[in-house]
Amino acid sequence: MKTWLNNNKIYFEIFSFIFLGTASIIVSLLTWKTSDKQLAILELEHRPIINVQREFKSPFELLIVKNVGYHCFETEVNIVSYYEVTNSSSSGKNEESKMIVISDYFDFTYDTENTIGTLATIYNREYSENEAKRINLEFVNHENRFNYYLRLESVLKVSTKDENKEKIDKYYLINSHSIIEISESDYSEIQTKTNKCYTSGKTKFHKQITINDLIE
Repeated sequence: MKTWLNNNKIYFEIFSFIFLGTASIIVSLLTWKTSDKQLAILELEHRPIINVQREFKSPFELLIVKNVGYHCFETEVNIVSYYEVTNSSSSGKNEESKMIVISDYFDFTYDTENTIGTLATIYNREYSENEAKRINLEFVNHENRFNYYLRLESVLKVSTKDENKEKIDKYYLINSHSIIEISESDYSEIQTKTNKCYTSGKTKFHKQITINDLIE
């Protein structure tokens, strides 16, 4: 047995070198992955977390933009409100819709310059609510109301930067029922439509809109 071990000593040494080398590589990989995960967690802990809440404080409806995460800087908000009417008798790609941008539904934004907590508050006015009710009532009483869907919506973009000056953009679709975070592509699609309204003159103050502007 001793002779056999001596004759095969070199194989044991090679195997030992291979085993130790492989073990070292595995340990290095595990250490690297652990460090990478720790770095990712650390980066997440130092990222802003933006959310948008709605409050009603008569006579105002408020949209409150908050950061509940780490510090953020150079925050900007942009909101566009619009009516969109869709012909319910059409479907799919041939679906017909008409949009009018409202210039004054949310018409005042207060920026706090905070880095944590409330970043901005967006206000509408009492007459905005009253005008929305008026237009909805005109729509309900319109003879062709069953052929159309009427939507009052807003899109909100929140742009900010983290501590490394990396830009962060968040996009939200707001209607009477909910506030939904949307993708950049969805926001861009809506923005394209609203830009066409600006260039074609289809923008009005709320009190100037009648149901006939939306349903022809």
